[in-house]
Amino acid sequence: MALQKVILGKSGIEVTELCLGTLILGYLQADLTPLEGAKTVRKAMELGINFIDTAKGYKTYSHIRLGIEGFSDVVIASKSTAKTSQEMREDVETSLREMGRDTIDIFHLHLIKSLSEMREREGALDALVRCREAGLIRSIGLSAHGPDGVLAALAYDEIEVVFPVMNKKGLGIIGGTHQEMLAAVQRARKRNIGLYDMKPLAGGHFIDNIPEAIQYVRELEIFHSIAVGLKTPDEVDTMVGLFEGDSISYSRAISAGKNRADKKHLIVYDTCKRCGACTTACAQEALTLGEKKAQVNTDLCILCGYCAASCPNFVIRVI
Repeated sequence: MALQKVILGKSGIEVTELCLGTLILGYLQADLTPLEGAKTVRKAMELGINFIDTAKGYKTYSHIRLGIEGFSDVVIASKSTAKTSQEMREDVETSLREMGRDTIDIFHLHLIKSLSEMREREGALDALVRCREAGLIRSIGLSAHGPDGVLAALAYDEIEVVFPVMNKKGLGIIGGTHQEMLAAVQRARKRNIGLYDMKPLAGGHFIDNIPEAIQYVRELEIFHSIAVGLKTPDEVDTMVGLFEGDSISYSRAISAGKNRADKKHLIVYDTCKRCGACTTACAQEALTLGEKKAQVNTDLCILCGYCAASCPNFVIRVI
């Protein structure tokens, strides 16, 4: 049984149901070299995954460029937090250059929180429209960690794809409940917007039962594709088998997840200066300033690594 392919809503882009998330490969998490990360990307391509998710902030363009060499059926989605037209145009051109592509299939306005923020970033949206007209990108999307961000997409016909957070407990959803997010993505689906899911494993919170977490999202029958961060070729092999219904891969996923449960975490070193940059960067409100250093609420942390990127002293790591 091969990976299923579906059309990503009104974008018209055909993707596999499993999308390779690459945040885990970059400096925010595993910090693999481009050559190391390329092995994972290449394994995904070899096993039939054609959909890759990245972002300017992940710093994984080099990993992808090396990993996709020789493959023609590749769909890449990238993202930028740019607010102005010039910044967005520059970010699109950077992605093309660093991944060696003539076209990026989907380019998202990254981390849209509300309709008012969407309006503040209309300059960046306009740049994406002009990039689409010029053939530099195929489709425009937005990523959202909350229901208001998803609903903002409904006000703009230019938005064809949305990348929201959804998992079995709603961990990582900001500014709304699990049910409110479900209602928002259902409205987007009815408008034929392409939807692929972010954080199905909630940054590792559900790693002790990976099959159950993935099955929850699949059974919603809302998302065209599910993005899963995979670090090694073996992880890719197991996840592809799980999506294909292979019983051995199911058992491997259970075993591997239980072995890794509680091992992946965010660490703040004692050299923390308590500057507060990480607390501002953390949309999950998982970081607070303790008496001696920043402290992590592990129940709220989804191990995205954005706090590490914001730290001027490099004392935060996802391990």
